[in-house]
Amino acid sequence: MKETWRQTSIPMMGMERQNLYQPKDTGFEREIQKRLEYWAKLREQRSRQRSG
Repeated sequence: MKETWRQTSIPMMGMERQNLYQPKDTGFEREIQKRLEYWAKLREQRSRQRSG
């Protein structure tokens, strides 16, 4: 599915993404950390594709 629109609450240029939540390494928070890492990896890949 191709992304047709993009919504964000921060400007995309000139600001770095803030890390507002740091899950612990216990229980379900471990799974949350894995998901956050996966999404960060996807954002990085998309960023490289758009700039390259």
